[in-house]
Amino acid sequence: MKRTMTRKIQQPLSEPDRRRLLKRATAVFGAALFPPIASGLLAGCSARENSPANPQGASGKILSAPQYALVAEIAEIIIPQTDTPGAKAAGVAGFIDTILDGWFSEIELTEFLDGMSALETLCQSAYGAAFLECDESKQVAVLSQLDKALHEKSGETTVDLQAVHFFKLMKQFTLIGYYTSEPGASQELAAPTMGQYIGCETFDESGKAWAW
Repeated sequence: MKRTMTRKIQQPLSEPDRRRLLKRATAVFGAALFPPIASGLLAGCSARENSPANPQGASGKILSAPQYALVAEIAEIIIPQTDTPGAKAAGVAGFIDTILDGWFSEIELTEFLDGMSALETLCQSAYGAAFLECDESKQVAVLSQLDKALHEKSGETTVDLQAVHFFKLMKQFTLIGYYTSEPGASQELAAPTMGQYIGCETFDESGKAWAW
């Protein structure tokens, strides 16, 4: 049975909370986060700063409307809506645009945008259509190919490395953006309330990882 959350996280993450999130994210990826993403998080950037909606035609300071829609769709595939909000509802695309605008150098930004173009080229080559024009199964197939390439040794993959790097950043962006958002921290994670102290509780019993 789904646990009812009785407390919402409305204040920005504190410095210790942000550092704990970085440590958890590093453990998930098995490597350090891309420095600009880590710097932006430690400086206080979070998806709460952005509108949770992703209206048709929305754009950002860096991302054009088509680019904004593309990163929003990829993020939603990584963390889809289930019984809790997905990446779109959490405003992850806005978070990504904020980090790109404030924390990426010109070289890093160019690499990110070139990687986005490389993903589109890969999709065109495989299916003769842009990513957003493909159905979900084809979109997932393209991203799965990139995800597989992430785990292959250097020189073994035949996939464009720019596209692979772009997808790696998208996974990191999505994880950080989602779990620093109000929906991610208070609905997907367990937001503890004041009450009975339980010194040792297994994950199966609690059902969710703790937000803080």
